[in-house]
Amino acid sequence: MAGAASDTVVSGFRDRLVFILLVPLFQALFHTFGLYESHRLHGIRGVLRTLFAAEFVGCVIGLTTVILVGREELIPNILAFSAANTLLLAMGRLALYSALSVARRKGVDARHVCVISTWEKAQEIANHMRKRTAWGMKVTVVGVTGPDGGHEFRSFPGGEDLGRELSGVLLGQVIDEVLIAVEPERLAAERPTIAQCEQFGVMGRVLIECKTEPEAPLPLHSELPVSNALRDERHVWLKRLLDVTGGVAGVVGFGIPMLLVAMLVKISSPGPVLFRQRRVGLNGREFIIYKFRTMVEGAEAMLIPANRSITKGPVFKDSNDYRVTPVGHYLRRFSLDELPQFFNVLKGDMSLVGPRPLPPGEAGRILGPYRRRFRVLPGLTGIWQVSGRSDIEFERWMNYDLEYVDNWSIGLDLKIILRTLPVVLTGKGAY
Repeated sequence: MAGAASDTVVSGFRDRLVFILLVPLFQALFHTFGLYESHRLHGIRGVLRTLFAAEFVGCVIGLTTVILVGREELIPNILAFSAANTLLLAMGRLALYSALSVARRKGVDARHVCVISTWEKAQEIANHMRKRTAWGMKVTVVGVTGPDGGHEFRSFPGGEDLGRELSGVLLGQVIDEVLIAVEPERLAAERPTIAQCEQFGVMGRVLIECKTEPEAPLPLHSELPVSNALRDERHVWLKRLLDVTGGVAGVVGFGIPMLLVAMLVKISSPGPVLFRQRRVGLNGREFIIYKFRTMVEGAEAMLIPANRSITKGPVFKDSNDYRVTPVGHYLRRFSLDELPQFFNVLKGDMSLVGPRPLPPGEAGRILGPYRRRFRVLPGLTGIWQVSGRSDIEFERWMNYDLEYVDNWSIGLDLKIILRTLPVVLTGKGAY
């Protein structure tokens, strides 16, 4: 706006400052009105209503400002800016929402929901979600509320018994969100459920009976988020942009070294070049991780005494693991075996920065508050990796992971990435 305005209309630093301040003003307004949050359940009309409300308030603030500084001749410019800004942002939001809706209909970005309610109410919610495939949500577990206030968790729609503890369900099932749909008078009894959502870092919502709102996202309900771990959609998109950029740079920049390492692995010992293993990622989802093979063929079948683990915990690390090949020792020391994981980053199974992904057996033995580490994408590097890696004992390692989850930001990611290179070159703690 400042650049397009004529010098006959805008003259001097004060006038241009008014236009420059429009940028942070509208960013703050969009953040306040919730435009950067997820609108999965709101529909495109909800997105546009939010946008129009923020634009209207921004236009009023802009008009008030130019009037107060005595530059009424700028009013047409403010109105033109508001109209163009609203139109272009609405077009962008329509395109983004449509693209996400198509992707979610195809199973991308699917969310698994645990409903705390009666079986009949869970069926009603599940049917509502099935009709709105653009949400990408499905009920997979139901916690049937009993007369004593306890829950019997069952798989949905099969009805298989999953126990009576939410913590056990979160440990054994992929759950992205817990939906509490009970009568208002029973809501106080669900405080332990809400507390567990907070403890485990799982998104929790309360759906309160509200028959005066027939147009609410779910029938006869209005929603109230009660816990929210790393859900700022603007920052999540920025993190994904950083991951894709870094993933492409890693594949291109390390392309020739990866070819040389592959040749070295192939000629040094019998077996495949790549090692593939199931690991646990976001919210308990399993994926296949790629690494250059550093052990002899069939190493996973060779039993290692658990008391040899230097982490003093359920995660196994051994500085003198006899299964590692001579070449594998050097690949591990300088983290060259992990270069193929740039492809995991591009696939979306991993991030550049995050807690280290663990095999299902080891992940299943991590209990209590430490389960929160699984509420973010696992990473190539993280606080644990730049703070000593395998030389760090288990409890301190988990606390590093929780520190990352609780204090995550783009700035922290960039700081960890910059600290990773010197750590890799020294090979400290890599076994």
